Amino acid sequence: MSHSSDGSGNTKSAPVKQRMLYSTSKGAVESVLTGNGKEVDLKLEINSPKDLSVNEIQDKIHPPPVQEKKMFARPKPKFCRKK
Repeated sequence: MSHSSDGSGNTKSAPVKQRMLYSTSKGAVESVLTGNGKEVDLKLEINSPKDLSVNEIQDKIHPPPVQEKKMFARPKPKFCRKK
């Protein structure tokens, strides 16, 4: 589902009626999804469709694997003591 209005969250450019309708509809859609055993994986709010690209959505849904930091390994001595 996608919804766009002239304003969101921190902006006040959308009329109050539109913001209230969006808020109510969003909650109802989430309730229907969770009631049918679905999970909402990602929630995005944008001011304009230009603010978001398909690549950004894919990166958020399927983030690149995080590489583990390797532990520091003490360097081995370059010489051996003779007995």
